[in-house]
Amino acid sequence: MLEYGLPVTDDLIAVIDRIDADQGRVAAGQLLEGTDCTAIIGFNDLVTFGILKELRTRGIDCPDEISVVGYSDVPAADLVYPPLTTVAVDHYQMGVEAARLLLDMIDDPSRSVGRSVQFPVELIERDSTGPAPEHN
Repeated sequence: MLEYGLPVTDDLIAVIDRIDADQGRVAAGQLLEGTDCTAIIGFNDLVTFGILKELRTRGIDCPDEISVVGYSDVPAADLVYPPLTTVAVDHYQMGVEAARLLLDMIDDPSRSVGRSVQFPVELIERDSTGPAPEHN
């Protein structure tokens, strides 16, 4: 949003208590009541499934009225309706690196301070995203 000159304000961020679909519904409700959003990005696919459910409950068409994007590309991401656009990550490689970091930390706690790891990601475009609706 910043790259396109759009303001990022607190009302555009929903805070959830747990990582589950019910909290995705809660988050979607907060965003729909407090903003005029045209897209919602979920913390992960499970949370995003709840977002899709809340949109259906409210009769909001995805993607014609609001686009939705998840993160993690779980196997069920293409089974929900509409099939979820999501950011794919290599879960296996993340687990390998997490184990490596843990073993390094056990071996020498000072080695892991300030260390970060980045993984390549890929946007998997499915049917939950589309052009922003026209607002008059």
